[in-house]
Amino acid sequence: MQQRKTLLQSFGSSSLPAVICKWFVLTFALLSSVHAFHPPGIARRRIPSSREKPPCPTNREVPPLQVASSSITTATLGGLGRGLGREGLSKYHQSILSRMATDRQRFVSGRYAVVAKVIEPPKLKWLRNKKQSATQLMVNGTAVDLSLASYDRFQWIDDEEREELYDKYTLLSWELMAVIAVNKPGYVSVMPGNGAGSTSASLRFLDETPRWDRWKRMQGTVLDELEEQVCSRDRVWVTGFSITGRHGYLYSIDTNSGHIQSVNKRTAKSLLWPNEVGPVPAHFFDTRTTATMGQHRQGEIVDTCLVSSAAATTATQKPFVEDLKDAVLVSDGFLVPGKERGGIYVVKQPGNPNTEWTVCVTDNQHSADRWFYHRAVWIDLTGDGRKSILTARAKFPLGSSNNNNNNKHSYTTVKNGKAGKTRPKKPTRGELVCLEMPKPFRIDERTGTPLEADGTIFDPLSARHLPWKVHVLDEGPDVMFNVVDLDTNDDTVEVISSQFFGEKVTLHSIQRGATPKVTFQRTIDKQCGKAFGCIVADLNEDAAQTTTNRCVIDGGSTVETLRPGDPFSHLLVTSHECSFREEQERKRNVFTRQHVDKTERVKPTVRTNSATDGGSLFAYRVPENWKTDTWKRSTIATGFKVQGQLNNMINPGAPGFVYTFHARQQDRNGLEKKRPLIAVAGDCAESAYIFRPAEAGAADSDDADTSAVYDLMCELQCGSTVGSIGVGYGDFCETDLDQESGYAKLYIPCYEDDRILVFGLGSGEE
Repeated sequence: MQQRKTLLQSFGSSSLPAVICKWFVLTFALLSSVHAFHPPGIARRRIPSSREKPPCPTNREVPPLQVASSSITTATLGGLGRGLGREGLSKYHQSILSRMATDRQRFVSGRYAVVAKVIEPPKLKWLRNKKQSATQLMVNGTAVDLSLASYDRFQWIDDEEREELYDKYTLLSWELMAVIAVNKPGYVSVMPGNGAGSTSASLRFLDETPRWDRWKRMQGTVLDELEEQVCSRDRVWVTGFSITGRHGYLYSIDTNSGHIQSVNKRTAKSLLWPNEVGPVPAHFFDTRTTATMGQHRQGEIVDTCLVSSAAATTATQKPFVEDLKDAVLVSDGFLVPGKERGGIYVVKQPGNPNTEWTVCVTDNQHSADRWFYHRAVWIDLTGDGRKSILTARAKFPLGSSNNNNNNKHSYTTVKNGKAGKTRPKKPTRGELVCLEMPKPFRIDERTGTPLEADGTIFDPLSARHLPWKVHVLDEGPDVMFNVVDLDTNDDTVEVISSQFFGEKVTLHSIQRGATPKVTFQRTIDKQCGKAFGCIVADLNEDAAQTTTNRCVIDGGSTVETLRPGDPFSHLLVTSHECSFREEQERKRNVFTRQHVDKTERVKPTVRTNSATDGGSLFAYRVPENWKTDTWKRSTIATGFKVQGQLNNMINPGAPGFVYTFHARQQDRNGLEKKRPLIAVAGDCAESAYIFRPAEAGAADSDDADTSAVYDLMCELQCGSTVGSIGVGYGDFCETDLDQESGYAKLYIPCYEDDRILVFGLGSGEE
């Protein structure tokens, strides 16, 4: 009775039914407040005006082939957390949340390697809304704000020590900015916003612009303003694939608005296992004469570069008027049964609901051969201005004997996180081929327009010209390659390829002409293991050390650090090995607790300046006499090991592709030369690795290549397969984040987790 009396007193003189009603009201209010709470790890966007669409909508219209969970969510709070409504949340619920609810997820890399791991704590997943991210960043085994590498701790360092970190150790700040949810992301490529996908973006922009504004300002003026804006923006292209799915995925992400666009059903059904996505030149060819095209003077690369030929034409050279920049080139296929019948596809105006069209320039329907492709580039190999396609392809011949001498490969199964039985594979065949673009019947002398025999405008992608003619240049190259000119005074171009199935690195000189042919070839290295990623880079600190008699045509990477015509000094190759991490080592490096002692140092999983162990990253210095001299090899990093996961059953290996990039865009364009950073996609190692330039130490030999000395800067452990890395320099969405413009944004796909992590780099200064 005493308790009942106290309860009645707390509600005034209300009767018992009134008390019960008030209890229901309070309970309902409490539940509503918990439901309305935005969990940590989610940044609330700025509130748009009534006439403005939110820049990164969570309830956007999902394309036909896009799952309803596809969205972009910010993964930081801190300064963004201002304005988060927490009035209705009890102190108890606030106390069980991580401190990341009040701090932005930022850390600083300096002298020692930083190991960062992306996790989703169960308590955050329980409290979060399903459309919002619960991603949390752990640094060196502890929460960001408790780590010695935290951003806030760095602000207390004195000026002298700060200057040393900047000059000697390439100090940078890192911030987990966002999480993008897409289906099975594999390859990520960042392209200019005014290229592929621009037509679809223009239509969407017009739909979102009120009709009164379009009428008052004229639709053409609105589109012109949009064109000026998108020139400085990035558009992220993502391919996805699945072993059990019937088709692949191709998405584009507008980094300004956050809109995710998928291709139509017809295009998706055509793609079985889409790999690398590349641009399409604005013009397929120009009408220069054969004599003009045959001239190959030093520095003149306009006939072989992946750029618009209109910029290099003279008054007598009339370019093709059709603009094809709104298109992508997709390489398709893989060794998985049912996915091996790949092809090379051109997708015109992707994402446009009215005009998107996809054509396959290879014969993948009627041919008995089952070729799959990883990358392709545009290049003039015929010498008449036509942009043909150079690619490498591979296949498993049906019915071939396993006793072939070339059969050096095996299929390794995974059981309980360890390597299981090794089974022989069928011999694999690789080819370096040129897909010749068809010739027009004639060229109109007055306008320079290519014409068909019936007088209509020539279209090399029309059905009458498909498939394109195939020139098999040589056997061997199968996966990745780059195109360079090692001697600008001759009439050949060189293709350096990493033969994954052949386990070697090779070089081919191709002479351009009506029938392109290989005039010279050599093996650069046959002790490198399963060569995979293969790009050229300029690692010299002094520009005078780099020979100017050679230049880049296509660097072999989706991150264009070296542009066509730039000199280079080294060849970077990854060795994709199936070496599993030991059980004890895996347990030691995987964070099983949310918080550990902040003095405990988590060791990186790879090593530099060490003997080769497992997957490795090699650097080859290009010699002056590249035909006869040895290409000196240096091991930049080694120890890349496969995580024994159930998902890593088909051809597991690590690492994947290699990239070079600069932390700031102006470092690439500036007058002061700086050595680039090196990024490596771990693939089945389930991490992304960033290496910084370093100085040679006492342990290095006197004849060591000092330009190839790098130290691990940061290891980003993602917990799933990291097939590639995208790098862009445009600001990511219009958020409350204080982004440092001009610094790199890293897009890291996590295949099994169906997401892309966005990390932003910065100077570390407020």
